[in-house]
Amino acid sequence: MKNTTAIGQRAEAAVATWLAKRHHQIIARNWRTKTCEIDLISLAPNQSGTTEIYFTEVKMRQSPDFGDGLAAITPAKLHQMHRAAEFFLQQRPQFARLQPLLAAAYVNGSFTVQDYVIIY
Repeated sequence: MKNTTAIGQRAEAAVATWLAKRHHQIIARNWRTKTCEIDLISLAPNQSGTTEIYFTEVKMRQSPDFGDGLAAITPAKLHQMHRAAEFFLQQRPQFARLQPLLAAAYVNGSFTVQDYVIIY
């Protein structure tokens, strides 16, 4: 396992724990197709109690010298995330009625979630 892979897995685990503490149920990690992937997929109720499905991209930065991880969510990455969410929902019709939300989490060098934003 590459060091960067291990770091990425640790960052994703930190975000999964952070989400679980906020009432998210993680239903998939590192979900992939030939052309796209999503780091974490979770279910959580919104403020009105309706369940939503979150497709979360995890970005990690050892230091903020080159911007935070959220700056790495380019229009191309956002398009890829949208396509991956559509594929996931097509393959799992039990989730098709849920409101899909694309989100990004920024994890710092201490593996602490610094920011979590809904981007779409």
